[in-house]
Amino acid sequence: MHVCALDGEEAMSALAEVFTWRTPQILGYHHPAYQHLMTSLLDDALCCLAVRSAGRLRGLMPFRRKVSRHGTVMNALPFFGCNGLAVTDDAEVLPPLLQAFAALARTENVFSAALYTPFGVDATSWCALLRPDDVITKFTQYLDLSGVRAWPAKRQADVRRAAARGYTVQPAVPADAAEIMALYEAVCAETGIPMKPRAFIDGTLDIAARFADAAPMRWLTARREGKIAAALLYGLGLETASYILPCAAADERAFQPNALLMDAAVADARAHGIRYWNFESSPVWNDAVFKYKERWGACATSFALMMFYGRAGTASSPLAVNEVRADCPYYFVAPVGRVGGTWPTDAPLTPWLSGPVRQ
Repeated sequence: MHVCALDGEEAMSALAEVFTWRTPQILGYHHPAYQHLMTSLLDDALCCLAVRSAGRLRGLMPFRRKVSRHGTVMNALPFFGCNGLAVTDDAEVLPPLLQAFAALARTENVFSAALYTPFGVDATSWCALLRPDDVITKFTQYLDLSGVRAWPAKRQADVRRAAARGYTVQPAVPADAAEIMALYEAVCAETGIPMKPRAFIDGTLDIAARFADAAPMRWLTARREGKIAAALLYGLGLETASYILPCAAADERAFQPNALLMDAAVADARAHGIRYWNFESSPVWNDAVFKYKERWGACATSFALMMFYGRAGTASSPLAVNEVRADCPYYFVAPVGRVGGTWPTDAPLTPWLSGPVRQ
Protein backbone atom coordinates (compact mmCIF):
# COMPACT_ATOMS: atom_id res chain seq x y z
CA MET A 1 0.00 0.00 0.00
CA HIS A 2 1.49 3.33 -1.05
CA VAL A 3 1.93 6.12 1.51
CA CYS A 4 2.65 9.56 0.05
CA ALA A 5 4.01 12.68 1.77
CA LEU A 6 2.14 15.98 1.51
CA ASP A 7 3.10 19.49 2.55
CA GLY A 8 1.97 23.06 1.99
CA GLU A 9 -1.53 23.55 0.61
CA GLU A 10 -1.78 19.86 -0.33
CA ALA A 11 -1.44 18.96 3.34
CA MET A 12 -3.98 21.61 4.39
CA SER A 13 -6.44 20.40 1.76
CA ALA A 14 -6.18 16.80 2.95
CA LEU A 15 -6.65 17.91 6.56
CA ALA A 16 -9.75 19.90 5.57
CA GLU A 17 -11.16 16.74 4.00
CA VAL A 18 -10.67 14.53 7.04
CA PHE A 19 -12.10 17.25 9.31
CA THR A 20 -15.46 16.34 7.76
CA TRP A 21 -15.13 12.71 8.90
CA ARG A 22 -17.13 11.97 12.03
CA THR A 23 -14.71 10.27 14.40
CA PRO A 24 -13.78 11.00 18.05
CA GLN A 25 -10.10 11.38 17.13
CA ILE A 26 -10.64 14.61 15.16
CA LEU A 27 -10.36 17.61 17.46
CA GLY A 28 -10.58 21.36 16.98
CA TYR A 29 -6.77 21.38 16.84
CA HIS A 30 -6.89 19.55 13.51
CA HIS A 31 -8.87 22.23 11.71
CA PRO A 32 -6.84 23.96 8.96
CA ALA A 33 -7.43 27.38 10.55
CA TYR A 34 -5.77 26.25 13.77
CA GLN A 35 -2.91 24.68 11.84
CA HIS A 36 -2.38 27.95 9.94
CA LEU A 37 -2.17 29.68 13.32
CA MET A 38 0.46 27.17 14.47
CA THR A 39 2.55 27.86 11.36
CA SER A 40 2.51 31.59 12.09
CA LEU A 41 3.42 31.08 15.76
CA LEU A 42 6.04 28.35 15.41
CA ASP A 43 7.60 29.22 12.04
CA ASP A 44 7.41 25.56 11.08
CA ALA A 45 5.55 23.45 8.54
CA LEU A 46 2.50 21.19 8.50
CA CYS A 47 3.17 17.86 6.79
CA CYS A 48 0.95 14.83 6.22
CA LEU A 49 1.38 11.20 5.33
CA ALA A 50 -1.58 10.05 3.26
CA VAL A 51 -3.00 6.89 1.74
CA ARG A 52 -5.26 7.19 -1.30
CA SER A 53 -6.83 4.61 -3.57
CA ALA A 54 -9.30 4.94 -6.42
CA GLY A 55 -9.13 8.70 -5.99
CA ARG A 56 -10.29 8.50 -2.37
CA LEU A 57 -8.39 9.54 0.74
CA ARG A 58 -8.34 6.49 3.01
CA GLY A 59 -6.07 7.63 5.82
CA LEU A 60 -4.07 10.63 6.97
CA MET A 61 -1.43 11.38 9.58
CA PRO A 62 -0.59 15.08 10.02
CA PHE A 63 2.46 16.25 11.94
CA ARG A 64 4.56 19.39 12.23
CA ARG A 65 8.22 19.70 11.27
CA LYS A 66 10.90 22.26 12.10
CA VAL A 67 14.60 22.35 11.22
CA SER A 68 17.03 23.07 14.07
CA ARG A 69 20.78 23.57 13.90
CA HIS A 70 21.26 19.88 14.76
CA GLY A 71 18.58 18.32 12.59
CA THR A 72 14.87 18.12 11.91
CA VAL A 73 12.39 17.84 14.78
CA MET A 74 8.97 16.29 14.20
CA ASN A 75 5.94 16.47 16.52
CA ALA A 76 2.41 15.15 16.11
CA LEU A 77 1.11 18.43 17.54
CA PRO A 78 3.20 21.01 19.41
CA PHE A 79 1.64 23.16 22.15
CA PHE A 80 -0.85 20.59 23.43
CA GLY A 81 0.36 17.04 23.64
CA CYS A 82 -2.39 14.46 23.84
CA ASN A 83 -3.80 15.15 20.42
CA GLY A 84 -2.07 13.03 17.82
CA LEU A 85 -4.05 11.99 14.79
CA ALA A 86 -4.10 9.09 12.37
CA VAL A 87 -7.51 9.09 10.77
CA THR A 88 -8.70 5.88 9.19
CA ASP A 89 -11.28 3.21 9.90
CA ASP A 90 -9.49 0.83 7.55
CA ALA A 91 -7.47 -1.89 9.30
CA GLU A 92 -5.27 -2.25 6.22
CA VAL A 93 -4.35 1.44 6.14
CA LEU A 94 -3.29 2.14 9.73
CA PRO A 95 -0.15 -0.08 9.95
CA PRO A 96 1.56 1.28 6.82
CA LEU A 97 0.63 4.83 7.81
CA LEU A 98 2.20 4.44 11.25
CA GLN A 99 5.22 2.57 9.94
CA ALA A 100 5.84 5.27 7.33
CA PHE A 101 6.03 7.85 10.13
CA ALA A 102 8.46 5.68 12.11
CA ALA A 103 10.66 5.19 9.04
CA LEU A 104 10.67 8.92 8.34
CA ALA A 105 11.45 9.65 11.99
CA ARG A 106 14.54 7.44 11.93
CA THR A 107 16.18 8.97 8.86
CA GLU A 108 19.65 10.45 9.11
CA ASN A 109 18.77 14.13 9.40
CA VAL A 110 16.08 13.73 12.10
CA PHE A 111 17.04 14.69 15.64
CA SER A 112 13.87 13.47 17.34
CA ALA A 113 10.23 12.82 16.53
CA ALA A 114 7.29 12.64 18.93
CA LEU A 115 4.07 10.82 18.07
CA TYR A 116 1.04 10.86 20.37
CA THR A 117 -1.69 8.28 20.24
CA PRO A 118 -5.03 9.96 19.43
CA PHE A 119 -7.92 10.41 21.81
CA GLY A 120 -9.79 7.16 22.37
CA VAL A 121 -7.25 4.85 20.69
CA ASP A 122 -5.67 1.72 22.20
CA ALA A 123 -2.16 2.98 22.97
CA THR A 124 -0.85 -0.53 23.74
CA SER A 125 -1.37 -1.77 20.20
CA TRP A 126 0.31 1.29 18.70
CA CYS A 127 3.40 0.77 20.85
CA ALA A 128 3.56 -2.90 19.93
CA LEU A 129 3.28 -2.06 16.24
CA LEU A 130 5.80 0.79 16.18
CA ARG A 131 8.42 -0.24 18.77
CA PRO A 132 9.44 3.35 19.55
CA ASP A 133 12.80 4.22 21.12
CA ASP A 134 11.15 5.70 24.21
CA VAL A 135 7.59 5.62 25.52
CA ILE A 136 6.09 8.05 27.99
CA THR A 137 2.71 6.93 29.26
CA LYS A 138 0.23 9.60 30.24
CA PHE A 139 -3.50 9.92 30.78
CA THR A 140 -6.37 12.09 29.72
CA GLN A 141 -9.79 12.54 31.33
CA TYR A 142 -13.06 12.71 29.45
CA LEU A 143 -16.84 12.71 29.68
CA ASP A 144 -19.10 10.67 27.44
CA LEU A 145 -21.91 13.21 27.22
CA SER A 146 -24.38 10.58 26.02
CA GLY A 147 -24.35 9.22 29.57
CA VAL A 148 -24.38 12.58 31.40
CA ARG A 149 -27.90 13.63 32.30
CA ALA A 150 -26.99 16.12 35.03
CA TRP A 151 -23.87 17.35 36.78
CA PRO A 152 -22.92 15.92 40.18
CA ALA A 153 -24.64 17.77 43.02
CA LYS A 154 -21.57 19.82 44.02
CA ARG A 155 -21.06 21.01 40.43
CA GLN A 156 -24.74 21.98 40.20
CA ALA A 157 -24.28 24.01 43.39
CA ASP A 158 -21.21 25.71 41.88
CA VAL A 159 -23.17 26.69 38.78
CA ARG A 160 -25.99 28.09 40.96
CA ARG A 161 -23.46 30.00 43.08
CA ALA A 162 -21.98 31.58 39.95
CA ALA A 163 -25.40 32.49 38.62
CA ALA A 164 -26.32 34.09 41.95
CA ARG A 165 -23.18 36.21 41.76
CA GLY A 166 -24.66 37.82 38.67
CA TYR A 167 -22.19 36.78 35.99
CA THR A 168 -23.31 36.97 32.39
CA VAL A 169 -21.86 34.46 29.92
CA GLN A 170 -20.86 35.97 26.58
CA PRO A 171 -18.65 34.91 23.67
CA ALA A 172 -15.29 36.67 23.74
CA VAL A 173 -14.32 38.97 20.87
CA PRO A 174 -10.85 39.99 19.62
CA ALA A 175 -11.07 43.25 21.58
CA ASP A 176 -11.09 41.17 24.81
CA ALA A 177 -7.57 39.85 24.19
CA ALA A 178 -5.71 42.17 26.59
CA GLU A 179 -8.12 41.53 29.46
CA ILE A 180 -8.04 37.76 28.93
CA MET A 181 -4.25 37.81 28.65
CA ALA A 182 -3.97 39.62 31.99
CA LEU A 183 -6.06 36.91 33.68
CA TYR A 184 -4.06 34.16 31.98
CA GLU A 185 -0.70 35.71 32.94
CA ALA A 186 -1.77 35.93 36.57
CA VAL A 187 -2.87 32.27 36.65
CA CYS A 188 0.40 31.11 35.04
CA ALA A 189 2.49 33.16 37.47
CA GLU A 190 0.56 31.73 40.41
CA THR A 191 0.70 28.09 39.31
CA GLY A 192 3.99 27.94 37.41
CA ILE A 193 2.27 26.83 34.19
CA PRO A 194 4.31 27.70 31.06
CA MET A 195 2.58 30.47 29.14
CA LYS A 196 1.44 30.45 25.55
CA PRO A 197 2.30 33.70 23.74
CA ARG A 198 -0.13 36.60 23.36
CA ALA A 199 -0.35 35.75 19.65
CA PHE A 200 -2.00 32.45 20.61
CA ILE A 201 -4.75 34.30 22.48
CA ASP A 202 -5.17 36.75 19.60
CA GLY A 203 -5.15 33.96 17.00
CA THR A 204 -7.76 31.79 18.68
CA LEU A 205 -9.99 34.80 19.30
CA ASP A 206 -9.68 35.64 15.61
CA ILE A 207 -10.65 32.07 14.60
CA ALA A 208 -13.68 32.21 16.91
CA ALA A 209 -14.80 35.51 15.37
CA ARG A 210 -14.17 34.55 11.72
CA PHE A 211 -15.89 31.17 11.82
CA ALA A 212 -18.74 32.18 14.15
CA ASP A 213 -21.00 29.19 14.90
CA ALA A 214 -18.74 26.86 12.90
CA ALA A 215 -15.58 27.89 14.78
CA PRO A 216 -13.24 25.05 15.83
CA MET A 217 -11.79 27.31 18.57
CA ARG A 218 -14.31 29.05 20.85
CA TRP A 219 -14.02 31.51 23.74
CA LEU A 220 -16.57 32.21 26.46
CA THR A 221 -16.34 34.85 29.19
CA ALA A 222 -18.09 35.35 32.51
CA ARG A 223 -18.57 39.09 33.06
CA ARG A 224 -19.62 41.14 36.04
CA GLU A 225 -19.80 44.89 36.48
CA GLY A 226 -18.23 45.46 33.09
CA LYS A 227 -15.18 43.27 33.73
CA ILE A 228 -14.20 39.75 32.64
CA ALA A 229 -14.08 37.57 35.74
CA ALA A 230 -13.20 34.36 33.89
CA ALA A 231 -12.63 33.04 30.39
CA LEU A 232 -12.55 29.62 28.77
CA LEU A 233 -11.08 28.48 25.45
CA TYR A 234 -12.41 25.17 24.12
CA GLY A 235 -12.30 23.45 20.76
CA LEU A 236 -14.84 21.50 18.71
CA GLY A 237 -14.35 18.69 16.25
CA LEU A 238 -17.43 16.91 14.93
CA GLU A 239 -17.71 14.43 17.79
CA THR A 240 -15.20 15.53 20.45
CA ALA A 241 -14.79 18.83 22.30
CA SER A 242 -11.53 19.85 23.97
CA TYR A 243 -11.16 21.75 27.26
CA ILE A 244 -8.15 23.94 26.51
CA LEU A 245 -7.50 27.07 28.55
CA PRO A 246 -9.49 28.24 31.59
CA CYS A 247 -8.55 31.35 33.56
CA ALA A 248 -10.25 33.39 36.28
CA ALA A 249 -9.50 36.39 38.46
CA ALA A 250 -8.19 35.34 41.89
CA ASP A 251 -10.78 37.40 43.75
CA GLU A 252 -13.66 35.82 41.78
CA ARG A 253 -12.73 32.13 41.88
CA ALA A 254 -14.63 31.42 45.09
CA PHE A 255 -17.83 32.33 43.23
CA GLN A 256 -17.15 29.64 40.58
CA PRO A 257 -17.28 31.59 37.29
CA ASN A 258 -15.37 28.77 35.58
CA ALA A 259 -18.12 26.32 36.56
CA LEU A 260 -20.64 28.54 34.83
CA LEU A 261 -18.45 28.65 31.71
CA MET A 262 -17.95 24.89 31.77
CA ASP A 263 -21.72 24.39 31.93
CA ALA A 264 -22.29 26.79 29.04
CA ALA A 265 -19.49 25.29 26.92
CA VAL A 266 -20.83 21.76 27.32
CA ALA A 267 -24.32 22.98 26.39
CA ASP A 268 -22.81 24.53 23.25
CA ALA A 269 -20.96 21.29 22.47
CA ARG A 270 -24.15 19.26 22.84
CA ALA A 271 -25.94 21.66 20.49
CA HIS A 272 -23.27 20.89 17.88
CA GLY A 273 -23.73 17.13 18.19
CA ILE A 274 -20.64 16.52 20.34
CA ARG A 275 -20.51 13.23 22.23
CA TYR A 276 -17.14 13.40 24.03
CA TRP A 277 -15.78 16.17 26.21
CA ASN A 278 -12.01 15.72 26.32
CA PHE A 279 -10.67 17.27 29.53
CA GLU A 280 -7.15 16.46 28.33
CA SER A 281 -4.16 15.62 30.47
CA SER A 282 -3.34 16.82 33.97
CA PRO A 283 0.24 17.25 35.21
CA VAL A 284 0.00 14.56 37.89
CA TRP A 285 -2.36 11.70 38.63
CA ASN A 286 -4.65 12.71 41.52
CA ASP A 287 -3.41 16.31 41.70
CA ALA A 288 -5.75 19.28 42.16
CA VAL A 289 -6.38 19.67 38.43
CA PHE A 290 -7.11 15.94 38.10
CA LYS A 291 -9.52 16.10 41.04
CA TYR A 292 -11.31 19.14 39.58
CA LYS A 293 -12.03 17.24 36.36
CA GLU A 294 -12.96 14.09 38.26
CA ARG A 295 -15.56 16.05 40.24
CA TRP A 296 -17.40 16.76 36.98
CA GLY A 297 -17.70 12.98 36.54
CA ALA A 298 -14.70 12.54 34.24
CA CYS A 299 -13.21 9.11 33.58
CA ALA A 300 -9.56 8.56 32.71
CA THR A 301 -7.93 6.78 29.79
CA SER A 302 -4.30 6.41 28.82
CA PHE A 303 -2.37 7.69 25.87
CA ALA A 304 1.26 7.30 24.89
CA LEU A 305 3.94 9.71 23.76
CA MET A 306 6.25 7.67 21.54
CA MET A 307 9.74 8.99 20.78
CA PHE A 308 11.84 8.14 17.74
CA TYR A 309 15.43 9.22 17.12
CA GLY A 310 17.13 9.62 13.79
CA ARG A 311 20.86 9.38 13.36
CA ALA A 312 21.25 13.06 14.24
CA GLY A 313 19.61 12.41 17.62
CA THR A 314 21.49 9.27 18.57
CA ALA A 315 24.77 11.19 18.57
CA SER A 316 23.36 14.07 20.60
CA SER A 317 25.08 15.77 23.49
CA PRO A 318 23.38 17.65 26.35
CA LEU A 319 24.42 20.89 24.67
CA ALA A 320 22.83 19.83 21.39
CA VAL A 321 19.58 18.92 23.15
CA ASN A 322 19.41 22.34 24.80
CA GLU A 323 20.17 24.08 21.52
CA VAL A 324 17.45 22.14 19.70
CA ARG A 325 14.96 23.01 22.42
CA ALA A 326 15.88 26.66 22.03
CA ASP A 327 15.45 26.40 18.25
CA CYS A 328 12.09 24.61 18.54
CA PRO A 329 10.06 26.15 21.37
CA TYR A 330 6.79 24.35 22.17
CA TYR A 331 8.08 21.16 20.54
CA PHE A 332 8.69 18.06 22.63
CA VAL A 333 12.40 17.27 22.25
CA ALA A 334 14.09 14.47 24.15
CA PRO A 335 17.56 12.91 23.84
CA VAL A 336 18.09 9.18 23.59
CA GLY A 337 18.21 7.46 26.96
CA ARG A 338 17.05 10.52 28.90
CA VAL A 339 13.37 9.58 29.02
CA GLY A 340 13.66 5.86 29.64
CA GLY A 341 9.96 5.18 29.44
CA THR A 342 8.57 1.67 29.61
CA TRP A 343 5.35 0.09 28.39
CA PRO A 344 3.12 -0.76 30.13
CA THR A 345 3.47 2.09 32.57
CA ASP A 346 4.31 1.77 36.22
CA ALA A 347 2.09 4.76 36.98
CA PRO A 348 -1.07 4.09 39.03
CA LEU A 349 -3.27 3.29 36.02
CA THR A 350 -5.71 0.41 36.23
CA PRO A 351 -5.70 -2.13 33.35
CA TRP A 352 -8.85 -0.83 31.65
CA LEU A 353 -7.06 2.45 30.99
CA SER A 354 -5.04 0.85 28.18
CA GLY A 355 -8.20 0.22 26.18
CA PRO A 356 -10.01 2.58 23.82
CA VAL A 357 -12.63 5.00 25.05
CA ARG A 358 -15.22 3.65 22.66
CA GLN A 359 -15.48 -0.03 21.85
